[in-house]
Amino acid sequence: MKIDLREHPRASDGLADGEIKVCSLKPTNGFGIDLEAALGRVGGDEDLLREVAQIFLKESPGLIDGVRQALRDRDPESLEFSAHSLKGAVGNFGTGAAFSAALAIEQLARQGRIDEAGGMFSELERALSAVVAGLALMISESP
Repeated sequence: MKIDLREHPRASDGLADGEIKVCSLKPTNGFGIDLEAALGRVGGDEDLLREVAQIFLKESPGLIDGVRQALRDRDPESLEFSAHSLKGAVGNFGTGAAFSAALAIEQLARQGRIDEAGGMFSELERALSAVVAGLALMISESP
């Protein structure tokens, strides 16, 4: 996959003018991940992106559990905080469906609209599952 990362200083170290770095990460089309944006967030450092992805894969079950528990407890403050935390974490990989669902839940919680936020939870779970699958694919070793 070719991504032009010349505007990212760490990614362009050692590249000649006009040369485009070839990304060794596996493509993530269809998983709600914007690989170019994610690489941009880490200055084009693929190793750092892999590390961020691994941390997310480890931490995401706890993040979604926080949202689930706040919904069960009908606690708008905890729900807002949990959705915000999840939104921030998933936002490292773009602003796709998981980010949008977490944002919607966060906003609904802020307004005290717990039932509506609960109605968004299955959408968040589906979108987050896709991101998790895409990240696992992205960081997996090449065959």
